[in-house]
Amino acid sequence: MLAFVNLRGLGLGDVKLGALLGVTLGWPAAVGGLLAAFVLNGVVIVIMVAARRTDPAGEVPFGPALVAGAALAVVVHLLS
Repeated sequence: MLAFVNLRGLGLGDVKLGALLGVTLGWPAAVGGLLAAFVLNGVVIVIMVAARRTDPAGEVPFGPALVAGAALAVVVHLLS
């Protein structure tokens, strides 16, 4: 599904990592982790644009946000 969101925006490595995390975490945690990854990456992009480290059309890697979102989903799952 990630590959169809923006064909030029995501690399195949991001799609593979997302699939691996989805299989590993299970459906509910994978959805939460994916949503957290989009929010985290959005915050990073806003900060980078505000600090003039990149322009709004610049490229920002999504893999680290996927890993951080997955880690956050695991923590939330363990605490609940």
